[in-house]
Amino acid sequence: MAPNYIQNYNQEDEVASVRGGSLRRILAELADVFIVFILAATIYGLAFQNLFGYNKISNQMSEVQSDMTDILVDRHLSMRLTDGNVYLRDDFETQFYKYYLSKKTDIYAEDPKRDVLQQYFTGYRMENLPKLTQFEYNTTILGLPETLDGENTSYFVYDTSAADPLNAEPMFSDTTQANLLDYLAGNQDTLDKVNAYEGVTKIFNDNYTIALKEVVDNDTNYLNLSFKYYLLNGKRAYLQSAAIIASYLFCSILAFLVVPLIKVTGLTIGKRVAKLTVDDRDGNTAKWWQIVIRFFVQTFAYCFVIPLTGIMGFGLSAFRMPLMEAFGSTVELSVFLLIGLLLSLASLIFMFVTPNKQSLHDLASMTFINTSDIKLIRDEQARREAEKEAQKENE
Repeated sequence: MAPNYIQNYNQEDEVASVRGGSLRRILAELADVFIVFILAATIYGLAFQNLFGYNKISNQMSEVQSDMTDILVDRHLSMRLTDGNVYLRDDFETQFYKYYLSKKTDIYAEDPKRDVLQQYFTGYRMENLPKLTQFEYNTTILGLPETLDGENTSYFVYDTSAADPLNAEPMFSDTTQANLLDYLAGNQDTLDKVNAYEGVTKIFNDNYTIALKEVVDNDTNYLNLSFKYYLLNGKRAYLQSAAIIASYLFCSILAFLVVPLIKVTGLTIGKRVAKLTVDDRDGNTAKWWQIVIRFFVQTFAYCFVIPLTGIMGFGLSAFRMPLMEAFGSTVELSVFLLIGLLLSLASLIFMFVTPNKQSLHDLASMTFINTSDIKLIRDEQARREAEKEAQKENE
């Protein structure tokens, strides 16, 4: 038996139910997808993230990282400040620029040890590696000219006010200092300034890399800690991918299965608001097995929500989170974005080209989307009655 709203208005011509409009259906689907996205992102942040061990593994990673930092501090490639903070590579890089741009920097007046490269290579290099004199540091590490004779061929000159210029600390020339200070102030119009700045960047990064490699190559404990940190980071990434997927599946079950099974109406929240119904071929409410099939197809079609859910916690890097290893490479969560968008696009195309406006989940479950909007049904009834009258007049 057809639903009441059809009986009330279609008794005479036994017209099948009125199909739901395309725009109305699209808006209903978008509403359902948005609901799943918001629910998934919320439940991931409130429960599933920690349920899958994010905080536990993060704490373990912090402990390992702290042990690694202790080794770098001992080797004078990091520094613990009096306030408890730690200076790492990037912090030293910034201070390195300031130090060689101007000897008037207050930080270095208080603590000259923050020229980390100088301290490492001249005073705290590993026992089995040679320590360098200040002169060797200038020429070997910083690449300064060996003498003051002739035209300066580098970005540096020695502090000529020192008693022994060849053993003095390196300084930039006045011209280079002016260019670099102008560059750092935001005036990046000329190539000279860019090259000068990049020159300092290269000097620090190249030589800090050399110093760090010496630690890695010669300190087994540091190497073991690095490997442990790498394993923990990978484990956390996989578990969080699982947490994101679980959040989506949980909310998909709520939105596309539990809610439609209430009173076995087959209606999601979006369809209820849009005044749509999910019916079988005869206009009756969809059966429970049809609702289940619709759930599975919708869940696959909207799986592009999975990496989007991860964005709330990890930003765009969520697309790079690992899903599985296959054929020697890592399959990332971004695969769900591709699969979901392709299935959703195919579903949309089917809705426009099939005779009964059936999307993928309609075709798979053998259901039809009709409207429960009384006004639309009355309009359709009136239109069909007008057609009947016109046919009678023609006869």
